[in-house]
Amino acid sequence: KLKSRHIPEPSARQISAGILSSTYTSSCVRRVDCLTPQPLACIGIRASVRVTSINRFALRIMHPCRCTMLLALTLIAITPPIAQATGARHLLQASKSTKQTAAAAPATAPPYPANCTPPRTYEDIKKPFCTVPSYLSPGAREYLATSAAGKIPWTVDFSNKTGLETLRRFYRDSSINGSNAAKAVYLESVRNDTVAGVPVVFGVPKGADSDAKPADTKLVLYFHGGGFAIGSCEYQWSTVAPTAARAGLTTVCVEYRLAPENPFPAGLNDALAVYKGLLEQGYQAKNIVLLGDSAGGGMVASVAIQLQREGVQLPAALGMFSPFADADPDIPFDTFYTLTGVDPLLPVSTPGAPTLGTAYVQGDLTKFQDPLVSPRRADWANIFAGGKLPPTLMQAGLRENLLSQIVLLYHAMKAAAPGHVTISPYDGMWHVWQAFFTLPEAEAAHKEMADFFGMAVNGTMCSEGPEH
Repeated sequence: KLKSRHIPEPSARQISAGILSSTYTSSCVRRVDCLTPQPLACIGIRASVRVTSINRFALRIMHPCRCTMLLALTLIAITPPIAQATGARHLLQASKSTKQTAAAAPATAPPYPANCTPPRTYEDIKKPFCTVPSYLSPGAREYLATSAAGKIPWTVDFSNKTGLETLRRFYRDSSINGSNAAKAVYLESVRNDTVAGVPVVFGVPKGADSDAKPADTKLVLYFHGGGFAIGSCEYQWSTVAPTAARAGLTTVCVEYRLAPENPFPAGLNDALAVYKGLLEQGYQAKNIVLLGDSAGGGMVASVAIQLQREGVQLPAALGMFSPFADADPDIPFDTFYTLTGVDPLLPVSTPGAPTLGTAYVQGDLTKFQDPLVSPRRADWANIFAGGKLPPTLMQAGLRENLLSQIVLLYHAMKAAAPGHVTISPYDGMWHVWQAFFTLPEAEAAHKEMADFFGMAVNGTMCSEGPEH
């Protein structure tokens, strides 16, 4: 519907001819809140026509500063008497009942129409985002306005050792200060140890009884993110410590082996070994919750699947920050395309290029089908038949490049335990924004997850599900 108090309707003649004049388009664009509105003549190279049904088209006009306007037009053959006798609004309504043939559309092949130039190159995503919601916190607005896009070396060849080390160094250098700050705020002590031969790091929250026996200690078993190939407990405390401390839980962070040096299933086996090793040491499953971010969030799901297959007692709850739920980079997930350049932390996905997911399976692309690699593909309803799936909370930002994966994982898990699986979306947030722990939006996310975990380990989780 084109009717609006702010945007004038095109004339019946414009609609019947299938034409949107540059004057009309320019006036519409100037209604969009953008820093540098431009007339169509300036942005025509970024305009594209997308077929949305047999007789409807969407004209997408994109500004250099990435503002976008979407106008729906119905292109039909209209006789002069009808065009003269009705307004544009009535023509659009009348078109719903007509059976006249729509204008022929060019054949397209997924994922992109031939006449579309999507903003998917690395250079395209380096520009700051002009769409910054005014209701976000000042810190969030600043991050979105200046953006890390273009700074993260995502385009390095991950199959090359030098390129991978470049990414690992960048990730550590950009995270270590925040990690140390979170340790200082939330943790009483940090110690390195091993469980079942796997390196781990214990983080005891301030005010906790560090001498408590294993049977009385409540734990969050944490799997860090990093695409299974980067990351470490050393510089990711900003993601887990705020949640764990709020819930009064001791953190056990797993330093699982990384790909490509140790491809799947090495890292997953380490995570499983630590969980089972904790049970052998006397820690109680009812006192343990699992938490992971990004790839670590996907690992939470994979660990739960394998524990259920082996008949091992399941943890009290599962928590996921922006879970990475499918390692196959060539699946055309919707938000891989629609949110390219919108997520400042994970700005672009490049099908066909070497990826961290490819490194995880050591180039064996058939392993992407394995639900332990891509947990959104698991048959959750059968694996956890009878409602055995622990209460689950996953959080997602609405700027997530991985949002499609997260939503698909949510629905797959929900089929196994309706009412016990919750997805909590955060408007304007990016991939693993929880790591920016001083932002109000991150604080809200940590509090939500901590409250959820607290109910799980304290036995106050209602049977209807975590949202209660």
